[in-house]
Amino acid sequence: MRRISFSEGEYYHIYNRGVDKRIVFTSSAEYKRFQIYLQVLNDVETARVNDIFRGGVKNAQGLALSMRDRRAPMVAIGAYCLMPNHFHLYVTPLMDSGISKFMQRIQTAYTMFFNEKHKRSGALFQGTFKAEHVDSDRYARYLLSYIHLNPAKLVDRTWKEFGARDFERVREHVVTYPYSSLPEYRDRSHVICEPSKFPSHLSSIREIDDHVDEWLSHRRFSRLNLEHSAKRGFISNRILLVVAGLVAITLTAFTLTLKPYQVVGVSMESTFKGGELLLVSHLPIDIRGIKRGDVVVFRRGNETDIKRIVGIPGDHLSITPAKVSITDADATTIEYGESGVSGTIDRYLRADEYFVLGDNRRQSEDSRKWGGAVVPANIIGIPIVRTIPTSRFSLFPGAI
Repeated sequence: MRRISFSEGEYYHIYNRGVDKRIVFTSSAEYKRFQIYLQVLNDVETARVNDIFRGGVKNAQGLALSMRDRRAPMVAIGAYCLMPNHFHLYVTPLMDSGISKFMQRIQTAYTMFFNEKHKRSGALFQGTFKAEHVDSDRYARYLLSYIHLNPAKLVDRTWKEFGARDFERVREHVVTYPYSSLPEYRDRSHVICEPSKFPSHLSSIREIDDHVDEWLSHRRFSRLNLEHSAKRGFISNRILLVVAGLVAITLTAFTLTLKPYQVVGVSMESTFKGGELLLVSHLPIDIRGIKRGDVVVFRRGNETDIKRIVGIPGDHLSITPAKVSITDADATTIEYGESGVSGTIDRYLRADEYFVLGDNRRQSEDSRKWGGAVVPANIIGIPIVRTIPTSRFSLFPGAI
């Protein structure tokens, strides 16, 4: 049974991926067909899909556009993105059961087409579909960025972790990617989306460009500087002096915001041992700066805990008694051994969820046992310095 119910006037993140991590869009024509389905199947009346495509995809695009004003839509779409093996939709229902009916039509129609074309049978997508309630303005803003910047991974797989290698190339790919709603927003020509049904987060071209640039430029300059240094093979003394000065200024700023945290228990051994004293940055945590592999100190109920992030938004999480498996957006799966729990969990991490584990997994109470994830609002900070014992003094302890 689905964890959430859909209500008119509320907003939802809908997503799904190919069964067995398979590619579901193998050509431009298939992407375009799904885009047309997003239009013509979003109608209380049942459309005759075969008739619409009788003259080919280009003709179907024209027919879909001509039918726009005559449709009685079941949902309004605020944003979307189609990727090779999955899709994302930001929607609000306009009628009772609108989302469920719409998604059933979309996935059934596309599966039938895909199976016939590729001479296969069976399910194409992983179950019905996944859904998360967009219950805050902050989540909505993050979701717009998350959906629209998905294509960046197609040209730079590690841009989230380290910043874009070639900022202009990645940016151009994102803003011109033809299978997302971002071009609609930039051109102010909405075909699939109906932004009037959603809070206005992208009301001008400048806001749209800023929203793309701000996220893509995260850590951009540090990466460019590191790569430039690697290519040249040396750094001049003048640059070293500047860097040293910046480090001194940064450390001074950090000392004003560092707070002590004492490690309790053995869940993070051998990275951290019980009794060790850490200085944790209490600077506001920007969710763009949290990445897989980071160690974070966070609040959980009335307690403060420390764990390592292994799952990030969009990851598929599968937990059985035998293992914990996390599959990222590129269909790369990492397994973390026995789960230590008797139940099973199978779901995607929503746009503000981070799955955490202790490094000493046999003796760690973490996301496996809570059955939940950590949200950015509960993250206190990242360990900056290990001060005690002095024999284990280090900067950025736990970094990998």
